[in-house]
Amino acid sequence: MVGCAATSETTAPQPDASAHQRLQQLTSEHDELAKALADAPAAHVESCRSTAGDCLFQVGDSRSRLTAQLRLNACDNDGDFASKSRCVIGQLQSAGRVRELGEYLKVENWCFSQLSACTAEKADAASRATLDALAAARKQELEAAPAAVAARSAVATTRARIEYLRATLPPDVPACKPESSFAECSARVETERKALDASMSGADYAPSAAAERYASLQRMEDECSRPELDCLSAIVRSYGVFPESRKWVDRNLDLLAKRQELAGRVSPANGARCVAALQQEHQAGIVSAYVAYVREPVLYFRTQLDKAFLSLHQAQVSCLAARPQTAPAKPAVAAKR
Repeated sequence: MVGCAATSETTAPQPDASAHQRLQQLTSEHDELAKALADAPAAHVESCRSTAGDCLFQVGDSRSRLTAQLRLNACDNDGDFASKSRCVIGQLQSAGRVRELGEYLKVENWCFSQLSACTAEKADAASRATLDALAAARKQELEAAPAAVAARSAVATTRARIEYLRATLPPDVPACKPESSFAECSARVETERKALDASMSGADYAPSAAAERYASLQRMEDECSRPELDCLSAIVRSYGVFPESRKWVDRNLDLLAKRQELAGRVSPANGARCVAALQQEHQAGIVSAYVAYVREPVLYFRTQLDKAFLSLHQAQVSCLAARPQTAPAKPAVAAKR
């Protein structure tokens, strides 16, 4: 009877299909994470090793246990963590250590995902910083354009006129308070301003369109205050301003417009000095005239009050006119995105 000859060779156990699939998944995930780290700026990776790289110590412990247990090359001569990773993984693959390779990949994937998230966050921050710088340069150029300066001057003039007229009325006058429409109008202006600011860093930014939008925004803001100014201009007639004395009010209003125009031509520091310092210098005279007018609101004292303001506004205009004018803004160099 002829029997089958026994063989001394044994077949190495093969991993089941599910284990092989899991290993492929871990390997694919590892390759993606390793590539993301390799593609990240070296400075970002190094920074993340300091702030989010504590997990590399656990990876090192896992690598040390494997190399000692399986008598592998410790890969100590490899410089960075990526090189050590390739060294150990290559040995495990060559030795067919599927289980150990899978366990090691899990640890590295967990750690590499933390480092990758950190570098991605730094890349986003760098991108935002670049876009912010681009938006700031565009906004500076936009706001320095002569048309933009004039548009802002108109808004400032309206507010200055309102402040002046209110400052010449008795303190108990309840009329001409801003209505709810002013708050609604101001809210629309703020919404439009935020939208314009947001567009500054866009790839489709067009300077001419932005300039038109900015001018429209300033006109809208000016219109918000117009009803209050018109009301105050009309109501002063009830408080000692008659046709023959209206000229003093009108001269002050004209000087305020001139003051804002000149303020837009000088540096902010020079403008502030001319306006604020002279305001302080003339404040005592204005307060004295105002007290006399409130005590007896007749034409004479009203005229003295307007003349006190006139002295202030003339001094401010003269100061601003004597200051060196700022050079026209040069077009900003387009920032690279």
